[in-house]
Amino acid sequence: MDGMENLQKAQAAAQGWLTRVCTKMEGLLVKSTPATSSELIEVLEEFDKRLTKLEEVQSDLELELRPEALDEYLDKADEARQRAKHMRLLCADKLKELTLDDKVDSVSTIASLHARLPKLELPRFDGDLKHWQSFWEQFSSHIEDTELPTISKLTYLLSLLDGTAKDVVEGVPHTSASYKTVVDLLKQRFGKTACIYPRTRPSSSRSTSSSRPGQDLHHTAVETSGRGGQAYSKLRSPGNYRQAM
Repeated sequence: MDGMENLQKAQAAAQGWLTRVCTKMEGLLVKSTPATSSELIEVLEEFDKRLTKLEEVQSDLELELRPEALDEYLDKADEARQRAKHMRLLCADKLKELTLDDKVDSVSTIASLHARLPKLELPRFDGDLKHWQSFWEQFSSHIEDTELPTISKLTYLLSLLDGTAKDVVEGVPHTSASYKTVVDLLKQRFGKTACIYPRTRPSSSRSTSSSRPGQDLHHTAVETSGRGGQAYSKLRSPGNYRQAM
């Protein structure tokens, strides 16, 4: 019987926490100051966590109930769950509405910017490391360092990405708060690259052997596009170069 009582207490506690979250959701929807996207995302994540905990406890409790009491318990539990999920749906719809408004505002702002400024053709970036620095410097000059709203900067930046660069930021929410995340992801992946130094290939082994020791040093810069955007460089002497060949 102690096991049943403990499960009932755990179920009551989990239900209480879920009810508190639903009350918080309702407060965000009816308050005079409109809820922000971050507030809605936070409360939705908390709701999902509390609902999962409640369902786990209820599953354990259902195994302990007598058959004649099980149907009534399931009906009540399902009714409470549906009320809670309805509140979650309202919050999720509100979040979509805010996200859509942000996109519309950003498009309008960009259109207004084009109307005021001379026609500007910014380069696109597809993940090719040797083009990153040029791309970012131009974007920074014309977009990043301006007084455009943050959501507009995000919309502009995403519209210029292709290929691997676009894949890196795939799935990031289209909100003002996500702009820094997108920039950080791109810089971490593509911003830390090694410089490329040209090297002179010896014309023949004879010309190499006639050179004075240490006369020619060949610098080879190797770029890697790994997740950390790490770059390595290797210094080779003429002797080591021939071994590598």
